[in-house]
Amino acid sequence: MGKRILHVLKSNKFSGAENVVCQIINLFDEDMEMLYVSPDGPIADTLKEKGIKYIPLKKLSVTEIRKVVKKYEPDIIHAHDMSATVICSLFASRRKVISHIHGTFETLSSKNIKSFIYYYAAKRCEKIIFVSDETYKAFIYKNRLADKCVSLRNVIDPKELNKKINEDENEYENDIIFLGRLTEVKNPERFIDIVELVRNKISDVKVAIVGDGELKEKIENLIKCKKVYDNVKMYGFMKNPYKLLSQSKVLVMTSLSEGTPIASLEAMANGLAIVGTPVDGLKEIVIEGKNGFLSDSNEELSNYIVKILKDEELRKEMIKSAKDVFHKINDIEKYKKDLNDIYKK
Repeated sequence: MGKRILHVLKSNKFSGAENVVCQIINLFDEDMEMLYVSPDGPIADTLKEKGIKYIPLKKLSVTEIRKVVKKYEPDIIHAHDMSATVICSLFASRRKVISHIHGTFETLSSKNIKSFIYYYAAKRCEKIIFVSDETYKAFIYKNRLADKCVSLRNVIDPKELNKKINEDENEYENDIIFLGRLTEVKNPERFIDIVELVRNKISDVKVAIVGDGELKEKIENLIKCKKVYDNVKMYGFMKNPYKLLSQSKVLVMTSLSEGTPIASLEAMANGLAIVGTPVDGLKEIVIEGKNGFLSDSNEELSNYIVKILKDEELRKEMIKSAKDVFHKINDIEKYKKDLNDIYKK
């Protein structure tokens, strides 16, 4: 067994960044000993199911991380968000620390106390990984830390994706799907506004919302207020949403910011068109008119969705284009090599 690496996260729930960490651990499970470290919570069940070794914390703190470092003596600490980076950087004098930024955050895009604290923590890190070029460009202190920074776009394992699809014996039929946590950054309220516009043009449009979060009740009330309850089904959090995704036609992403969203890669692998806001990583993977459309206008976004749903020939072309773009950008072997080079150095 090679190096021992601690993957440290602030979140105790399973979402995009957590999915990325699980994939990294699976990629290197035969080469290195990798441990998942985060506050105890719902993530424990997901990690147990995936067979990933988990070290639960009472909370993400210097004291808790010190205990873990002392017990497991890692060669590398891979910190997967700002808070984890700040705490883990305190151990950089004796351990190699990598900071991994999974999205574009307003906090890191301007000079403020939090970005300043992160900057000084990042100075102690060996490398800073950004999940897209756009995410890196938005970092306010990128020029001062340019020698440490690298862009590494997320990837997914299509074999694992197909395996999960085949495990689900249910059948689904949806036109539009929203896949993500119901949080402010994902902007699900805007998604409901767009659904209302689409419903006015396609009265029987079928919509799936997959995900949970603090805005769940607000979204439920908005669905009632907009009177789209006959069109929208809320599935909540699903451990295996992949067959539902594969049996939809359009993935709609209304995020305020994104890195390289895992959901978009999963959608493209299944031939779904992507319609969303022109943010960060989405601008790097959506080719206008080929595998999707991007716009800041709700009216335009709804028109794009209607066009895709009504034009059978266009949708067939987009299915092919989506899969072609996916296979072009989703290079797992290169991703593993690039990350392995970072670990070795």
